[in-house]
Amino acid sequence: MSTATSNKSGPIPKKKPGKAKLSAKEKKERSVRDYFRVIVESVAQVVQLEIERIISCLPLEFRGSDPVGFKALSSEVKRLPPAKR
Repeated sequence: MSTATSNKSGPIPKKKPGKAKLSAKEKKERSVRDYFRVIVESVAQVVQLEIERIISCLPLEFRGSDPVGFKALSSEVKRLPPAKR
């Protein structure tokens, strides 16, 4: 019997390069973009709630429980001109 040991670990794996660091300008642009994305999402939620409020005031014949009808009605409400204040 042979008592010799062999190293079967093979070559050392190479490290992958890390992510490139963002410059100050890129960080600022990204934060501004994220800020506006949050604002747009919150405005969209408010608009959707307002549409749902308007539709809920309509008689049952107009709103019903059909989701397709609700989408059609909400698209019509979106097309209405904004009220003058």
